[in-house]
Amino acid sequence: MYYQPPGVHLPAQGWKVHVSAAFSPGSAAPATAFLAGQMSGPPVVPPETHRQALRARIQAFIEHNLCDPDLGPTTVAAHHHISVRLLHQLFQGHPETVSATIRRRRLERGRADLTDLRLGHRGIGETAARWGFRHQADFARAFRLAYAMSPSEFRQERRALTVGPPGAHGTGPRARRR
Repeated sequence: MYYQPPGVHLPAQGWKVHVSAAFSPGSAAPATAFLAGQMSGPPVVPPETHRQALRARIQAFIEHNLCDPDLGPTTVAAHHHISVRLLHQLFQGHPETVSATIRRRRLERGRADLTDLRLGHRGIGETAARWGFRHQADFARAFRLAYAMSPSEFRQERRALTVGPPGAHGTGPRARRR
């Protein structure tokens, strides 16, 4: 049994090589040329497909490592055994750079944590650290720039929307009528 790489399809009967009894050293050249021609066909995976697959792996790596404060283009490139230059080339033609993608995803995760009432006991600094921001001030600055309010203002607004104004309990559309 021979190993057959994915995407390579051999004929049902397999490759057959016939060697005649009158094999001479001079007749090896045409056979070698033929075999070399068979082996040097087009690549199995088109370059653009390879780039898309690599970019998808990079996106998954970023998503999985958002909490690492050292996550950045250098770390991502090193993990995928590519140069930082190639990493940036992979993100060309897309709306964001590598760093902007990391920052946006960290902010989205932090925002989700601030929305979650179960995590209301956590401070803003803890939320920032959880998603890879080294300093609470960096998180607050980036949050304000992205969402036009501070993290604490956002949390207060979300709590007010979820809980409602004071004294409003029992007055909503599902309240029982007496």
